[in-house]
Amino acid sequence: MTGPRAIIGFAVRFGLCYGLLAAPWPGLQKAYSAGFRILGGAVFRGFGPGGHVEFLPAAIAYEGGADTEIVTGADGVPVVGVNPVGSRLMFYLPLAETAALILAANVSWRRRGIALGSGLLLALGFVVLRLWVVLMVWFSDERPWAIYQIQPWARALLSHADEVLNTAPTATFLVPVLIWIVVVFRREDWDRIIGARAAGQPTG
Repeated sequence: MTGPRAIIGFAVRFGLCYGLLAAPWPGLQKAYSAGFRILGGAVFRGFGPGGHVEFLPAAIAYEGGADTEIVTGADGVPVVGVNPVGSRLMFYLPLAETAALILAANVSWRRRGIALGSGLLLALGFVVLRLWVVLMVWFSDERPWAIYQIQPWARALLSHADEVLNTAPTATFLVPVLIWIVVVFRREDWDRIIGARAAGQPTG
């Protein structure tokens, strides 16, 4: 249903769910930053031919709230760089928004449960993609220790992808909406919505 009442109800439910999930509850940041480092360490224990990656708690207080240091190295060079990142923007908020959108959907709880599982997996995949882009940019830099030698156009493409996915905040909030659309809506939902609108009938 997409009538005014349904839309308002969805907006209220989403606001409540997202507000509860995104609120700075005691101990929450410590928990999700630790989860972020576990995920990164499990997926990127090594990187390419000779690359080494560690996800460590931030050793200093960074401007912007970065709480994790991605420490990279290569064979023969234990540490070649330290990249501070914030687990809230890169990791937690995409998961929180995805969960809130799905929980607020006007569908059965069974459908919400299935969508929540698949949606959070997709959101985690998005986080992994963001990290992969960060590491690819780093390990393909024009430096002696780079493990990937790529063409300038490919380096420019990676840099643009990093800007879109990681530097600008838009992807953090847009991708969960796309995930919500994919996992919640079925073909019959779209057929009903489009058919009702084509007939000039209310859809909610």
